[in-house]
Amino acid sequence: MPQSGVFDRHNVSTPPIPPPVNRAGKPKILGKSHSVEPPPRSSSLAPVDVSERDRKDVSPFSTPPSSPEKPPSPTKDASPPKRFTTPRDGYFPPPPIHHAVAERLPPSDPRTQGFNQPSRSAPPGRHQSTGDISADRPALPARRERDNVDMRKSMVLQRPAAHEPPVRRSMDTFRSPAMVAETTNKFMPPPRRTHTTDMFPTAPAEPRKSLEPPKPPPPRNSGEFRRPPPAPTPAQPRKASQPYSYDSDDTDTANEKPGATLTDYPDSSQANRRPPVFDAGTSLIPTGYETKLFAICGEYICTTGYVTNVWNVLNGRLLMSISHGDTVKATAVAFRPAKEVEDEGKRLWLGMNTGEMHEIDIPTQSVVCTKSTAHKGAPVVKIFRYSSEMWSLDDEGKLHVWPPDETGSPTLQQTPYAFRIRSGHTFSMISGSQLWIAFARELRVYKRTGDGNYFQELTQGGLSQLNIGDVTAGAILSSQPDRVYFGHNDGKITVYAKKGFECLGVMNVSLYKISSLVGVGDYLWAGYSTGMVYVYDLGTTPWKVMKDWKAHEKVIFGILADRTSIWKLDRLQVATLGSDNILRIWDGMMKDDWHGTYLKISGKSKANGCRNPNAAA
Repeated sequence: MPQSGVFDRHNVSTPPIPPPVNRAGKPKILGKSHSVEPPPRSSSLAPVDVSERDRKDVSPFSTPPSSPEKPPSPTKDASPPKRFTTPRDGYFPPPPIHHAVAERLPPSDPRTQGFNQPSRSAPPGRHQSTGDISADRPALPARRERDNVDMRKSMVLQRPAAHEPPVRRSMDTFRSPAMVAETTNKFMPPPRRTHTTDMFPTAPAEPRKSLEPPKPPPPRNSGEFRRPPPAPTPAQPRKASQPYSYDSDDTDTANEKPGATLTDYPDSSQANRRPPVFDAGTSLIPTGYETKLFAICGEYICTTGYVTNVWNVLNGRLLMSISHGDTVKATAVAFRPAKEVEDEGKRLWLGMNTGEMHEIDIPTQSVVCTKSTAHKGAPVVKIFRYSSEMWSLDDEGKLHVWPPDETGSPTLQQTPYAFRIRSGHTFSMISGSQLWIAFARELRVYKRTGDGNYFQELTQGGLSQLNIGDVTAGAILSSQPDRVYFGHNDGKITVYAKKGFECLGVMNVSLYKISSLVGVGDYLWAGYSTGMVYVYDLGTTPWKVMKDWKAHEKVIFGILADRTSIWKLDRLQVATLGSDNILRIWDGMMKDDWHGTYLKISGKSKANGCRNPNAAA
């Protein structure tokens, strides 16, 4: 709004509010009265022509001519004020040119043509009086603003190119761009590393390599990471194909044999996980109570403990159940041999924790004989069947041999032959005429003398291997009658020779405890604490895993192969008992796998004959 005091002081006849502006034509400029105020200050020292100043264009939307207190804000499109030359201009140097104006000037004498170039024509309908020249200028001095523009322009022009290395910008903004460029050109670019060695043609190759980054070493072969094998000794040379077994083979060889080497894990690349079940009959029998002892013979399978139960293998029907009381339980069980094949498996012998022994007749479900003083209070831990005899072993190391009577079968009514061996054994088994007994990780071998008067120990100091766990199971194979296999709680299997008792090798088959072993034909069946059953083919090196499957949910207490079932039931059955209190019956012949393999054999092999390796039971 225009101030009323100004109009009253300059021109009283002027109304307080100007009349509306006629936008179609040029407005009529009223005469300006004389004022006592000094003329507006100019940034240039040259005289200003008043008549020429009246020709300046002004927007009708700006403040009226009589109000110079509010200058209009400059716009980007507005041209700089035109400077008129006078005779006095040659005395003072011309001020710098705004960068926006310099860019539009032609290349020839930009300073001379810049001041003589006419300004842009104002749009129609705009007019500016001579008193508005000072309002178009900024509040700060024009020279100051232009100096700042030159500073920014010099910094922009000296910006290095993208492909050149960056240089440090100078903070000396008072120097002209030409001086800055001249100073910069005095500095030479840094020398390149490729030209450094040209200065020293006679220098050796080592300094040149030091200036370059080191090259990465070439990749090493996998064989370089292997530890070199120890030098073979003259007494026992080690083949390159044999793996390293122990660290103290050369120092401790008292109980070690040259063949006791640790071999690789069995090859399981071609194993299948189909459980070998029979097509007909039952394959699962729940025991109904906790038990760890069982025996199988033909169509009968028996479990014992505080209660002795007998089932029919073919249909799973319970045939007999005898309770021994709350404090008396059976600790050993075995089927008694018979003279006639038809009578095989009808009589059952039980060894009790009280030292008593019972003979039970399964068809009549009765106890036919009891020997209360069989072991005189020592728990019977094992009952073996050897030919037509029965051997019973108690916890104190007493071994009784029960010979057959006039009927050809052993009986509890006779007086047994008593022998004594070392007590405290953890595992025992019969291999031919030898009795192998394990005391933790140590093995001892006993054999009955020719006259039958006593048992003599064949090993001196026992058999043991370094880095081997306790013996938990053992087995023999009918195809390898000269070897004995033992399983350990650390997942290893040791192989011993029956003649000479040297260790033929150590096989690392698993990381879990081997709870049971049994030989079935040419194959070795192993039960683990995880409930898995593995079938190994020992005819290859390393061994080959033929089959593995989950037989029980938890620990497998034992695996038994019933060889009498071949002529009694026309099949080879293998029974397992787990901690889940379930009996399972498996096909020891593995007919499904063998039949599929047999069909793939060529016609030439069929003509020569194909025999199932499991048939040699």
